[in-house]
Amino acid sequence: INIISIKDGDGVDYKYSTEYKDGFLNIKIGDPNKIISGLKTYKILYQVVGGIFYEDKFDRLYWNITGDGWRVPILNARAIVNLPASVLPLEADCYYGKLGDKNKCQVSNTNLFTSVRELSPKEGMTIDVKFKKGVVASYQNENQNQFKKYLYVFWVLLIPVLFFFFMFMRWWKLGRDPKGRGVILSEH
Repeated sequence: INIISIKDGDGVDYKYSTEYKDGFLNIKIGDPNKIISGLKTYKILYQVVGGIFYEDKFDRLYWNITGDGWRVPILNARAIVNLPASVLPLEADCYYGKLGDKNKCQVSNTNLFTSVRELSPKEGMTIDVKFKKGVVASYQNENQNQFKKYLYVFWVLLIPVLFFFFMFMRWWKLGRDPKGRGVILSEH
């Protein structure tokens, strides 16, 4: 996720910082030394890389727009999905509420998704847009590409490791001496 800008209702930039914690991107907006009150508008513009699901028959953008970790209500949430002009969504849905709820949002013909009511604390809004395959080039994480490249070059080194493991398991089951009463001495 790449934050492009965070602005107020008048288009003035907010000061912000970001951090990843427990697998989530946390955005801290405003001055930490100032207490705010009243109604505030935050317009968060961000870019997501690798956010498309590539299904068998279609591609899909399934995205939680607001997150559901807020401790304050969200009066109104809106999102616009801009597809290329020649691409119409196969399906467009929107859900709001607590995690797992399927309450329907308002979806317009222009791919504008709007919450139909105020979102309470710990509630979020998720969009689900399906479109034909190939509109968005498939994304592969750079780490996945590196792993595949190394695996292609070094797969031969796996053979001795696998052979050792196989032989160890065979010895463990069949080759160990049975437990007995210790050493048996023969008498003449």
